[in-house]
Formats: sequence, C-alpha cells, structure tokens
Amino acid sequence: MAALTFTVSCTPEVKLPTTQDFPPILTEPAPALPLALEQRGEIVSQSELTNLDHRISAFSHAWRATYQSVSAFTGEQTHVSGAFFVPNGPAPDGGWPVIAIAHGTTGTANGCGLSSQPDLRNHGATITDFLKSGHAVAVTDYQGLDDEGKHPFLEPRTAAFNVVDSVRALRALDPSVSPRWIAYGLSQGGQASWASAEEDKQYGDGLVLLGAVALAPAANITGLAELALRHELTKEQLPIVPMVIAGLATYDPTVVLSDYLRGEAMEKLETINGCGPDADKARAAVRAEDVGPTTQAGSDTLTRALQRIELPQRPSDVPLLVINGSKDLTVMPAWTDAAVKRSCDLDVQVEHVVIDDVGHNDLFGAPPVYRTTTDWIADRFSDKPTTPNCS
Repeated sequence: MAALTFTVSCTPEVKLPTTQDFPPILTEPAPALPLALEQRGEIVSQSELTNLDHRISAFSHAWRATYQSVSAFTGEQTHVSGAFFVPNGPAPDGGWPVIAIAHGTTGTANGCGLSSQPDLRNHGATITDFLKSGHAVAVTDYQGLDDEGKHPFLEPRTAAFNVVDSVRALRALDPSVSPRWIAYGLSQGGQASWASAEEDKQYGDGLVLLGAVALAPAANITGLAELALRHELTKEQLPIVPMVIAGLATYDPTVVLSDYLRGEAMEKLETINGCGPDADKARAAVRAEDVGPTTQAGSDTLTRALQRIELPQRPSDVPLLVINGSKDLTVMPAWTDAAVKRSCDLDVQVEHVVIDDVGHNDLFGAPPVYRTTTDWIADRFSDKPTTPNCS
C-alpha cells in the first residue's frame, strides 16, 4: 500500500517507538431495540443558538438540539446533543449537502461537548468554511458529553451512530437539507468518521453517505498496552491513556480501572476526564508509573480490549480519505498504515495521504490538509470517480 506524501518542513528526526501489530477483533454492535431504531434522529428538544461566534452566525441559521440515537454496546435509546447549521439563503436543487463533523477529544466528562460553547471549542473557523462553501453542518457532542450519561470514549460503533443520527436530526430540523452527506473527523473524530463509513450499510438507511474523511484517526491504538507495560508511552500519549482506560471500562467488563490506574492517575481521574485548564493541568501531571498494566497478563487483557475497538471492523463501499502526519507521536504512523492496509485488503476505496514532518496536533493546520480535504469533498459531492492508492 503506497500513500501519497507531502513535505511541509524539515524538523529534527524523531525516534518512534515500535510495537507488535495486532489485528482487530471483530465486535458486532448490540441489536438495537425496535423503538430506539425507529426513533433515530428524532428531536427531543431544540433551541436557537444565539451566543455563537459571529463568524458562524453571520452565515447560518443555527440550533442546539438533543436528538435520539442508539448505544452500540447496549442497543438502548440514548439522548445526544449537538449543534446544527444551515446556510442563509435558498437551498440549491436537491437540498443543502451535509458535512457531519466528528470532533476530536475535548474530555470525556459531562459538559465537554462542543454545542454549549460560543466558538464550539475552536471549531468555528471549520464550520464557517463549510457554510461558506454551501454545506449544512451537523456537529454531534457524542453520547455522554452533554449533561447526562457516561461517554464511551473511543467506542467506534456508538460514535458512528451518533454521527449518522446527527444528520437525521439536522434533516428533522430543516427539510431543505439533502440526504447526501460526508463524515469529517479528526483524531477521536477520525475514528468516528471512519466507523460511520463501516456502519453505513447496516445503519445509514435513508441517507446517502458519499465519503468519510479521517484526519489523524484513532483507528488503531492497540499498541498503547504494550508501550504502557514497557513504560515507553510518548509524552503525547501518556496524558490520554487514563481517559482511554476509563473509557474502555464503561463498555468493556474485562477492563478494571484498578488494574491499570494507580496513584494520582486514579485519585484525579475525574479531573483528568474533564475539560478546561484544570483537566489540562491534571493530564500533564500523569506519571508513567501510575498508568498501564503491571503484568503481561494485564497487558494482554488490555490489548484484546483495544483490538475490539480497532478499525477496520468490516468492509465498506464508502470512499475513505485518511490523512496523518509522519511524526505523529499519539497515533503512530505504523498503526495507521496497518489500519489502512487492512481496509485496502477488504477492497475499501482508500486514499491515504501522509504529511511529512507533521505530528498529531499540528496536522489540522498543515496547508496540504486543507487543500486535499476540500478538493476531495467537492469531488465526492460532484460524483467524480475516487482515486484510491491501495497498491
């Protein structure tokens, strides 16, 4: 599998730790309860978004709404909040095409969603760009990031359901919105976007998913268990691993918090899982000796849990654009390469682009990323042929 490569700048060589390659363990969603399936995307409550960043409000009609979705690990109905935007003016023939934004990690506690913040936690410029180019936009908060429930961090099927149902909710709010849509996500959201493509055939009925953009996706982080056991987590990985473990424990009964968190990582877990300055400070103080398995058996258990959320889980007919940086020290490039190769082996139409000398957190600002994603999205809405680069 040959990825396209763009060079951005020259930086000192960074040594990337290596891990074994662990394939995904196929994990099917729990069967959805009939009523939950029937009411997907229905609006529970809605209000006008009036405290918005002026960059967004100038170009759109905006709502904050709570909508019905489904938990993939229980099959039960859930309430998920989100923000929804429709450009000003008359809709084009066929309705407004949709971009569903799956956001990156903000925290995993109640209140860490985007929709309650005026600039949607720094997503204002992205939303405005999509509105200016003639797209309606749905931004899910994900299950548990509003005011109720627990957030199943990095459980890809639930995240996918939340993203898909955000499009249904947007169409319920405004009938001028088209069923044609594209999923767009970064990091945690990259995993959710990728999973949306995989779940489309089973879950996306009534909608037309034309493609999925996955930027620095957390599609394969199984190697974290091995690195944690060896105390070789990078400084970028260490702060997020307590959230990963706490997330797994909400939906995987094999993961017991006390087996993997100790000291201040356990004592301050509630703060670590939050969002804002206190959470940032607590995550920055996490120590390697307080995180991860202490035995090979514990590492094996954690590895299997991570394999159950690893992508790909199934073939997909939806085109996929994957972009990551060659110096990503959060989701190792080799891990993304393996996920892409497995998708290629499943005959998924993958275009994989690697931005040279760029890491995880600075990928979004790299100029080639904006050009590549906007061109790719325009081509999907124009029904142009895809250009997969699986060898």
